[in-house]
Amino acid sequence: MKHARRWKKGKKQKLQLSARLDRQLKANEEKRAAEPTPEDASAAKATKWMHPVRVVLLTLLFAAVSVVVWILPLRPTHSDFEQRDLAAFPAWSMETMLSGEYFDDMSLWFSDTFPGRETWVNLSAAIRHCFGLRGETIHGNIQQADTIPSAPSTTTTASSTTTSSSATTTTTTTTTTATATTTTSTGTTTTTTTVDKDIQNQNQNLGAILVRGDMAFEYYAFVRSTADKYINVINDAGNRLKGTATVYDMLVPTSIDVMLPASERPSASSDQGAAIAYMYGSMNGNVKTVDARSALLAHNKEYLYFHTDHHWTALGAYYAYDAFMQAQGKTATPLADYKQHAFDGFLGSFYADTKDTDLKLGADTVYAYEPFGNVTMTYRKDTNGAENPYKVITDVTNWSARYKYNTFIAGDQPLVTITNHDIKDNSSIVLVKESFGNAFAPLLASQYHKVYVLDYRYYTGGLQDFVKSHNVSTVLFLNNMSATRNSYLVGKMDDLVR
Repeated sequence: MKHARRWKKGKKQKLQLSARLDRQLKANEEKRAAEPTPEDASAAKATKWMHPVRVVLLTLLFAAVSVVVWILPLRPTHSDFEQRDLAAFPAWSMETMLSGEYFDDMSLWFSDTFPGRETWVNLSAAIRHCFGLRGETIHGNIQQADTIPSAPSTTTTASSTTTSSSATTTTTTTTTTATATTTTSTGTTTTTTTVDKDIQNQNQNLGAILVRGDMAFEYYAFVRSTADKYINVINDAGNRLKGTATVYDMLVPTSIDVMLPASERPSASSDQGAAIAYMYGSMNGNVKTVDARSALLAHNKEYLYFHTDHHWTALGAYYAYDAFMQAQGKTATPLADYKQHAFDGFLGSFYADTKDTDLKLGADTVYAYEPFGNVTMTYRKDTNGAENPYKVITDVTNWSARYKYNTFIAGDQPLVTITNHDIKDNSSIVLVKESFGNAFAPLLASQYHKVYVLDYRYYTGGLQDFVKSHNVSTVLFLNNMSATRNSYLVGKMDDLVR
């Protein structure tokens, strides 16, 4: 027993000693770990000096940025992205200083002309696009529309000679599918070159604009009084030119009518099919109508209208040209027989009016179809001015983004004459148009020896005298539907006819 107690006591002492040794070793290790090594001391010393260095570098960086953003030559003065001149540096005066206006203008100038501002705006739009944060926006005030009559106008002779049925009836127009091979390189989005000073660029006054994703549409509001005046103008032209030339009328629907399904069109936008049927049904027997709407609706899955501009594309114009040829009993020149050009980076009237950044992401490509062969063109800057040679299709690769639609026939000029020297039959046509006719005119050059293009907004002569003096046998009025609600434009057309 005595030995057993002694053994247990010894074992307990050994365990206690072992525990003390373990605690001592652990304490020594912790002490060594807490003591800095030469490397740690060096790192600590570096850290001690790096902190103020970082502060100094950051301060210098902010100072440099502050200096840069105040350097006037580095600040932009014009935004091609927003198509406007940016805020100017305010002029100092005691009056504006005391009123606080000077500081308000200074703040506006500083934010509006910040270097790289457009890059940040583009980045913001791209991020929203990636996350699907694009909704539906309405810009401008929606005009109250008149009710569209179901019967022809009683102020005109209702017996219309219609070669192709109106949009609300069964059409006999043959559907044509257009194909073409691109023979020129697409342009870049460089926007440093300004527009030729001789080229006019008159934007049509637009109504309310619907932006849906990266495509915009103009609301159409039927105006009964203006529609009736348009009917009378076209009937008057048919009466005056009876026995001299055949008069055709082509009403072109806008993109909201063609590119949006009927179920998705805003109810506040008038039914263009019904409006066309009313106007066509009111034309007299001296006017033949062309059903462009059915031809466009048959191809509305294609690129017929621009996303950022109110005009149709050259492809849309081609399908309307095909309908016009059928109305005359002729065959349209195949699209593959034209030389195709393409110019990227077009931002048109919808973008100019709305400055909607989503539209920037849907920047358009302007395609142009140029007839092959010996084709020349001249234009006049005023009705009786000198004829200036120009190209039917101009290379607008390096033109500003907003002006690329001016690739067609030198833009909006009072008088353009296109001559196809390979056609020897002396055939001729007068195209009376607004800007929708610009993309249409080059297509006619493959069909006629002479194509005379009169822009009724600028041409101050008389249509009847022009037709007779130039021995023209065919006259085509081409207007988009928005023009037929504009009393000023219809008034200018009336001036031409009278």
